Amino acid sequence: MTTARRLEIAQATARVIADEGLDQASLREIASAMGVTVGTLTHQFRDRDDLLRTTLEATAASIRARAMRSAEGKSGRALLVAQQSEALPSDETRRVEAAVWLAFATSSLSSEAHAARYRQLYGEWEDGLTEIVEGLEDRQVGDPRMAARLIIAATDGIALRALTTGGLSGAEQERMLSEAIAAVVGRDRP
Repeated sequence: MTTARRLEIAQATARVIADEGLDQASLREIASAMGVTVGTLTHQFRDRDDLLRTTLEATAASIRARAMRSAEGKSGRALLVAQQSEALPSDETRRVEAAVWLAFATSSLSSEAHAARYRQLYGEWEDGLTEIVEGLEDRQVGDPRMAARLIIAATDGIALRALTTGGLSGAEQERMLSEAIAAVVGRDRP
């Protein structure tokens, strides 16, 4: 159960992760960033791992909720672009979320606890995209799951490039994503 206070702490943790890295997201660093005591955090969370899990969950939920809102009234390729665009670091909120998502990807290499939940969230993302691709009547791909995986890989790659090299505006990120999706499933027919 995520209370408003736990969510506030998770959001502060996400900013620390985005700005300082996952390894630097200690309870002390997070408390300092919030201007509270470590006791405030331990009152809400069992330990750092509980806080980090909640931060990943809150980040995924935020992206998912925005993707659902952006999907309203859209279908086909426009739906794919709209939903996937929500995972790109095109503004400050999305920058923080993308940085958290990618930090947990890296952490999954050495933490089985992070890897298990990350794989589950990734699988949910893949399942949802696969379902959308399966619904494309004129898709140019035989295997919808492979198409979903390629689209996710493109989304992650664009986010990684935008976060690490900079210089990609939100519009450029979305244009790159749109081209990647078109390369995977074809363009809308006139």
